[in-house]
Amino acid sequence: MSRFIDNLTKMTKAAPQRIGFRMAREAAAGPRIHLIASVAGAAASLTDGVAGADAVLLRAAKAVPGAKVLRGLAGALPDMPLGVWLGGAGSESLKAFAGAGGDFVVFPVTSQVLAIPADDKVGRVLQVEAALSDGLLRAVEALPVDAVLTADIFEADAPVRWQHLLRCQRLAGVLSKPLLAEVPAGVTAEELKALWEAGVEGAVIEVSAALPAGRLGELRREIGKMTFLPSRRRGGVEALLPYSIGAKEAAADIDDDDDDEE
Repeated sequence: MSRFIDNLTKMTKAAPQRIGFRMAREAAAGPRIHLIASVAGAAASLTDGVAGADAVLLRAAKAVPGAKVLRGLAGALPDMPLGVWLGGAGSESLKAFAGAGGDFVVFPVTSQVLAIPADDKVGRVLQVEAALSDGLLRAVEALPVDAVLTADIFEADAPVRWQHLLRCQRLAGVLSKPLLAEVPAGVTAEELKALWEAGVEGAVIEVSAALPAGRLGELRREIGKMTFLPSRRRGGVEALLPYSIGAKEAAADIDDDDDDEE
């Protein structure tokens, strides 16, 4: 399985925290929002700017970067899963993507089905519009994709607003698959925490010359000092009501008494 998808899945399936005095300590050590550095497809010189990220996502405007570029990046960033964002374009070179060090692919719903590799080692992230109906979002659950990305919720260089959280929470409430969101480059650690609590497991941040050097690493350190509570995700989750063995046995005794009366 894709390393990136495996990490996201572990977060969405994390066990709920126990009630008690140790809850705050366990929350501080628990899963936190992923940072995904989004860079131009051929921007191999920006590898220093992705320090602190959990994964690197190459933006492919017209074609997937060549095997030489992919292998170079994979070698320079061995601990970071490497993905490619197709945007509105597909490419036959995706067939060799996994062999060149690729880990996951992000593609829009307008992509050709056969253009996306069926290799189980390559994670599939479907890009959807935030305004998609609940019915179509529920249909995504049955598609052979591993995660979902929304890239049209936030405005460039704008702060995170309550309406943004509402849209993220709606998507997370319908979907059980991990949810990624493209966020403004100026996002703060506090805003990322709010997005996490609204159900966003991964924040995609564009890395460019305009982004201050070391910003992702700074965000990672700030996030590491925070206490991340469980996200308010509801999609695909069934409520389990607690019960005691004594109560169950009492109910069984009542049934037995009814049978004796008959």
